[in-house]
Amino acid sequence: MNYTFNNLVSVLESSYPDIKHAEIIWCCLHLLDVTLAERMIVLNVSANSLYKLKQRLALKLQLKGAKMLDEYLKQFNDKLI
Repeated sequence: MNYTFNNLVSVLESSYPDIKHAEIIWCCLHLLDVTLAERMIVLNVSANSLYKLKQRLALKLQLKGAKMLDEYLKQFNDKLI
């Protein structure tokens, strides 16, 4: 995923040391457009837990909300074009 998404994993791990492995996986799955149902299976969580994971991740990344998370992650995907 690091190679595919312009060092996303390395950037998250080095810039945000308190980020969890499951949160990094969620970011990769999100960029791959994996459905929510499939994300729940891969991460072994409920829909509510997936929602909370996204909210906590946005806070850890110091974003103003979960909607900003989409824009933040999009920058790693945009560099591929």
